[in-house]
Amino acid sequence: MASVTSSLTPLNSPTPTPEPQTQTDTTVRMSSAKIAKPATYDGSKLSATAIRSWVHAISEYLELTDTVEDRKTRIAATYLDGEARTWYINKYDSKDPPPFNEFIDDFKARHLGVDHEAKTITKLQTMTQGRRTVQEYANEFNSTLLEAPATTRNNMAWSNMEFLRGLDRTIKKTLVL
Repeated sequence: MASVTSSLTPLNSPTPTPEPQTQTDTTVRMSSAKIAKPATYDGSKLSATAIRSWVHAISEYLELTDTVEDRKTRIAATYLDGEARTWYINKYDSKDPPPFNEFIDDFKARHLGVDHEAKTITKLQTMTQGRRTVQEYANEFNSTLLEAPATTRNNMAWSNMEFLRGLDRTIKKTLVL
């Protein structure tokens, strides 16, 4: 018992007060947080979701690691593999890589296809609820809408009309009444 009681602080001793945190303390603590590296993209998954996910992951990573603007494209390229890496080398090998936003636009155009926006609008215009729940239909509609051009995405009247058009007839009647 002597070893346990000897390590206890007497009740009448003052309690140490913690030092106030400074901005530097917080910054150090935040900068030491482990930031997950994005997965590599090899060009085999051509779905809009896979491409959008990689673009989001690499953009977040570069932002959270405070990567300077003129290095973002080169660092992003290190997360390309296979066909995607070959595309990058063929496109930019003989010249300086473009700014990151331009690289992302080129990347999307290459891997989604130049007619992706037109296909997205057609998909929104032909999508129906079918046997899915309203929530499942809304999730797919909204996910697809994110792939549409900004002018389409921001046209609430058009997107609401297309969403309602694709709803199940009985549900649509309930909403209209």
